[in-house]
Amino acid sequence: MSYIMTVNGPIEPESLGATLIHEHLHMDVTPVLREHGYKAEHSGEFDCCVAAEARWNPGYNIKNYQMTDVEMIIDELQEYVACGGSGIVDATPRDLGRNPSALKRIADATGLHIIMGSGYYLEATHKRHIADWPESRITESLIEEVNSGADGTGIKPGLLGEIGTNCPATESELAGMLDFQIRKLGACICIHGDGKAAGSWTYSSARGCRRSKSFSIT
Repeated sequence: MSYIMTVNGPIEPESLGATLIHEHLHMDVTPVLREHGYKAEHSGEFDCCVAAEARWNPGYNIKNYQMTDVEMIIDELQEYVACGGSGIVDATPRDLGRNPSALKRIADATGLHIIMGSGYYLEATHKRHIADWPESRITESLIEEVNSGADGTGIKPGLLGEIGTNCPATESELAGMLDFQIRKLGACICIHGDGKAAGSWTYSSARGCRRSKSFSIT
């Protein structure tokens, strides 16, 4: 039987309704700050002046890389709900501040069907998480989340992604994604592609072409 896994459990596809398919409701992108070559120069209040500077200099204030105010998100989603919104796919990967409990709190407060992602972002952000893991361990960690839930919460992801990739994608970025055991899960895969990917992505492993497939780039 087909179903969609939300942070509050499985639902029938017909009950999902109007859905935003790629959002970030709770995210901390500070691991990318250094990799982008920015040094936060301002740590005070994030006011309109700081927001204007951050538009051209994203690393100006570290808060520009953080979206962790749950109450603010709940408040801002009220308009979406009032307009008929029913679902949201939160595509935040594990290494960018994904927070299963926060997502469930948002879902409970708004009544929205929130679908949580899994997996990892660009190789540069892997250092604190999976830099030294063999591919088999990465695969096992993803399968465990899908089957048993994330971070001991019992909250299960409804998709794998967004998986961050450079162009070409590195072995570390896509480790486990094309593994047969992962494909058997039947979960959707969301890939954040480099702009050079031009709408499709092809991967050929250094160990031989295990799988070559075009994916939609989000």
